[in-house]
Amino acid sequence: MAKTKLEREIEQKPQGHLIAMCDQRDLDHTGDREALIARLVEWENAQSEEPEPEPEPKAEPEPETSPEEE
Repeated sequence: MAKTKLEREIEQKPQGHLIAMCDQRDLDHTGDREALIARLVEWENAQSEEPEPEPEPKAEPEPETSPEEE
């Protein structure tokens, strides 16, 4: 299976950078380079697959009643 651009970019990073990237994403930072790379690629792919949350509709303000209407 061909490697993605992301995988190639991550593989170029030094071990310390891979560990820091895992820490920043709250991922387990233990293991060898291959484990760190696999974890980071899996995380990045999961992020790109998640749909963007839809913005919540704004609540319309209730119309004010004038004293004449009461």
